[in-house]
Amino acid sequence: RQMCIRDRFTTLNNRINSDYITALIPDENRGMWVATDIGLNYISQSLKTNTTNFSNSNNINTTSMIMFEKNSLLIGSLSGLFNFNTKTNALTEIKLGNINQDNSIYALHKDNDNNVWVGTQNAIYYKEKNKNKYIS
Repeated sequence: RQMCIRDRFTTLNNRINSDYITALIPDENRGMWVATDIGLNYISQSLKTNTTNFSNSNNINTTSMIMFEKNSLLIGSLSGLFNFNTKTNALTEIKLGNINQDNSIYALHKDNDNNVWVGTQNAIYYKEKNKNKYIS
């Protein structure tokens, strides 16, 4: 016989910019970075929300996200790879070798040695820790 345990979850959909969630990343302040198809949201431990919409200004549809460095998120999108500074809200495009930046990013991973792996529609890229170049 199976037993069903009913947990009580609180929906926060009305506090973020979209219902389509693509990634969740906790931070050191016990808050949560929430990537959606049209932008980025920060939900504090007290459940207060701060939203940054990318779609209106940069046409970015987020697909993946990792904590890159302290105060920095690496964001994969349908229009390329971006670095988001969590303190200044600055968004910077990152070039991947000689590829067209319209290349969609579908997967991001930071391994145990802090190397970054980027999966695109055409290739996989690798960036060694403390180096500024992505190689395929």
